[in-house]
Amino acid sequence: MGQLTAGLLAGWLTDWCGVENLLKYEVRFTTPLTIGDVVELRGVVASVEELGEGFGVATVELTAARGKDPLVTGRASVVVRTG
Repeated sequence: MGQLTAGLLAGWLTDWCGVENLLKYEVRFTTPLTIGDVVELRGVVASVEELGEGFGVATVELTAARGKDPLVTGRASVVVRTG
């Protein structure tokens, strides 16, 4: 079920940034999802690297969690407007 959780996290991320802006997406499976679990998806912009001309690459730290237990953790690189 890790792929389901990773897919939910990817969908949540691309709803925010647009799939056309996603450069890199990597995940690590930490705990199995079980029937009846409530999953909370979170993302934090950890850094932004300026590329110039009003664009940059944001590094986003991602988590899909059941309460305090992370099910999937990950990181993504996303093109963003900086100006």
